[in-house]
Parts: sequence; C-alpha cells; structure tokens
Amino acid sequence: MQERTHIYSHILDLVISRDDDNLIKGMFVSSMLSDHFLININISVQKQSVSAKDISYRKYKSIDKEAFLADLRVSSLVLDPPDDVDHLVDLYDSTMRDIVDEHAPLKTKEMPSQPMLPWYNKKIQATKRHRKYCEGLWIKTALCVHYEMFKVSKILVKDIFASAKCDIIIERS
Repeated sequence: MQERTHIYSHILDLVISRDDDNLIKGMFVSSMLSDHFLININISVQKQSVSAKDISYRKYKSIDKEAFLADLRVSSLVLDPPDDVDHLVDLYDSTMRDIVDEHAPLKTKEMPSQPMLPWYNKKIQATKRHRKYCEGLWIKTALCVHYEMFKVSKILVKDIFASAKCDIIIERS
C-alpha cells in the first residue's frame, strides 16, 4: 500500500504477493471501519475449467436375488451345458452378462473430473483411505477403541495435508 490505512496516517496493513504471480490487479483504500480504513483489492483469479468424464456403473444391491436365480436356473448354462470347456466358458460369460444386464443394467453418468492438486500424493491418499476404514470400523462396532483410532487417523490426515501444502508453498517460493 502506498497510502495511509490508519486514522493517524500510518501504513499498518500490508498486502503481500509474489511478483511473478500477477495476482493483484489493483488496490485502493476506502471508508474507515474503525481506526483503520478498508483496503479493497482487485485480484485476478481464473477458475480452472472442469472437464467431465463418463463413468459406468451397476446397482448390484438392487438385484432381486430370487428372480436372478430363477433366470439362471432356466438358462442354457444350467439346462444344457456344453461338454467342451471353451464353449462352456463362452456360454458362462454370455449368460451371466445377459442376466446381469437384465437385472442390473449398465448406467452411464457424467462426472466432473478435477485436476489433481499439486500437493496431493500417494501418502495422503493412503492415509485418507485408512481414516475411512477406521470410521467404518467405528460405525460398525461402536467401540471406544475404534473411535479413538478414527480420531487419531483424522488428526494424522490433517497434519499430512498441512505438511504437504507447506512443502509445495516452500518449493514454489
């Protein structure tokens, strides 16, 4: 800031950024809030475009097991299986695919695909997976020891995130 930001003509407030970021497009001092003036900063931030990817899935949990088994019992795989192993494998594959397609059709959904964050790594991914495992264990058993495991894993994930972010900031400066 080049102009006063305090009632007694002091410049007490700083805005710090790197020159090569070209982040700050302009700033000015406006009305007084307390003994400090408000600093208005125009920042140039571009939203990253989010691409979309198609994912395919089936709702296996919604399959009616009795109807599935009934269709399997009347299939040629059960009623008239071939003697040749290669034909049997082909028939098994096609029969199961047809029955599964009927009971749990393949659905496709467009999901946003966001770019990988620069500080996200395999260690964070593994730690988050372990935290999810501990949370599931605690929910399933409701034991205090599993709750403590979950709490410790939450703290560990938070610490690893913070450490990785700091490493990236240090690396870029």
